[in-house]
Amino acid sequence: MTFQQFVTDHRITIEAAAIPFRSGIGADMWGDDSDKREHIPPIHFVVTLRQGHRVPIWQGEYSCGAASPVIWAQKARKTRDGLRGLARLSFDQHRELARLPVSAWGSESLSAFELRRTLREIFAERAPLEAWEILESLSMEWKSVDSAYCDGFEDWAANMGAHPDSRKAESTFRHIQETAARARRALGRERFAELIAIESE
Repeated sequence: MTFQQFVTDHRITIEAAAIPFRSGIGADMWGDDSDKREHIPPIHFVVTLRQGHRVPIWQGEYSCGAASPVIWAQKARKTRDGLRGLARLSFDQHRELARLPVSAWGSESLSAFELRRTLREIFAERAPLEAWEILESLSMEWKSVDSAYCDGFEDWAANMGAHPDSRKAESTFRHIQETAARARRALGRERFAELIAIESE
């Protein structure tokens, strides 16, 4: 079983919209300078995952680094539907996109920088997030606090490299527990167990 198969088999859908900044857990990790070396700020979204039309499995904030729009665009330009999403790019920008490095290391041309800014705008507008990728990330978090894999906060803190006396770490642990509990109720115990048992490729 893969995360892609899980999403398909259980009809997991995604709704996403860009937001200017993060306000919840992870806000301090995803400030606008987290991609400072690339001079392109990260993109933040509010996301809802559902199983069909049921109660949401998860609702929360999700962030993508400056490389994500480039990775998406380079894949999108190879399909007809994807090209429609990149319609605002000029012929020269399409040529530059084909050879644009995923990440900007050091200085690069002004045209490359402007292309990255444009791709970021398109990515934020279209919000082309994949449900399986977000579910994979969440699954790893939920597995880390599940009683079948973790003996409590101190065990979790040791596994995460966090100090057992840290209030921030304990707050994060409790938050993950709460989101895991909501997902377990929405999916059902068997499907939730199936999900967190999937190994990342």
